[in-house]
Parts: sequence; structure tokens; C-alpha cells
Amino acid sequence: QRRTNVKKVFVVLCCFVGIAISVGAQGPISGHPRDAAAGVPARLQRLEDLEAVRAIPACYGYGHDLIFKHLGADQTEAIAALQRCHVNALTTRVFLFDETAATTTLHSIRDLVGFIESFARDHGYSSARNVPGNVQVELIGPTTARVQSSTVAPHFLTLGSKSPATDFVEARYVSDVVRGSDGVWRAVECDL
Repeated sequence: QRRTNVKKVFVVLCCFVGIAISVGAQGPISGHPRDAAAGVPARLQRLEDLEAVRAIPACYGYGHDLIFKHLGADQTEAIAALQRCHVNALTTRVFLFDETAATTTLHSIRDLVGFIESFARDHGYSSARNVPGNVQVELIGPTTARVQSSTVAPHFLTLGSKSPATDFVEARYVSDVVRGSDGVWRAVECDL
């Protein structure tokens, strides 16, 4: 009986503590007016947008690595991965060794996949790991952003006279990004 009463008191005490914490959380934070809570949804949306845009370089890196996984074969898996963070009609300007003039412009995810496969074949690469870093995000408007990143990606040579070896390919990416009607952020243009 006594043990049951102690449990009941403990439960009631926990309820009061929970209510106090909840009421306290709704009160003004030092230095912030009481109505500042009205801006919380907008701040949360901004954080969600920043995180979604920041994830695009990693999504590209994952798709890039899948291209190497399926070199010369069906690239459905890589294309599906890239479609999560790029529009199908992605415009990609490729800059090699000179950032003032693009050497080629690609007009779709399939073109990008073909370019990367060709680049791998021409250089004897059979595998790569593209892990982006130094990611910088600028939200330009409610549905537009720009994300910049860089990578030093190991590309593994297992084909040809230079194998086995590893090349470290340095790249800088600048992507213009939009939020689609489905709410998903995707790159529409990319400088590589």
C-alpha cells in the first residue's frame, strides 16, 4: 500500500515537472521578446533548407561512386541516386585545368554519367571515392540556393600499364539549386 502511494506521488510529481518545463519552454528566452516564438517555424524551415542543400554534394558523390561500380554496364542505380539531388535536364559545365572556360557542357544526368564513364575509361580508372568537403551554402531565395564544395577523390587505376596506382583528382563544384514543386531541393546547373 505504502509503495503504491509513493509511486502515485512520484507520477504526479513527474507530471508537474513536465508541465513546468513545457510552460517554461513557451515563455520568453532572455533577450528575446515573447512573440519571437512566431518566427520559429520560419527558422526551422531555413534550417531544413540549409541541411537539404548541404546534402547535395554528398548525394552527387554517392551517385559518382555508383557510376564506377557499374562501369560499362547498366547505370540505372547511379542515375536513380543522382535524380534524388539533380533534375533530369541538369546542365553541367566541365572545367579542366582552367576555370575560365568550360571544355564541354552536358545537358542531362545521362550525359553526365556518360562523361564520367568515358573519363574513367580514358584514364584506366576502375573505381573512385568522391567524398565532398568544404561545403558552403547560400540560400538566395525561398526556392533557390547555391552550394559550393570541393573534393580530393582517389581514383584507382587497375587497368593498363600504370596499374595498380591511385590518382587523386581534385575538383571544385558550384551548383545552382532549386526547390521543386515536390519540396525537394535539386541542382539544375553545376560547374565541375
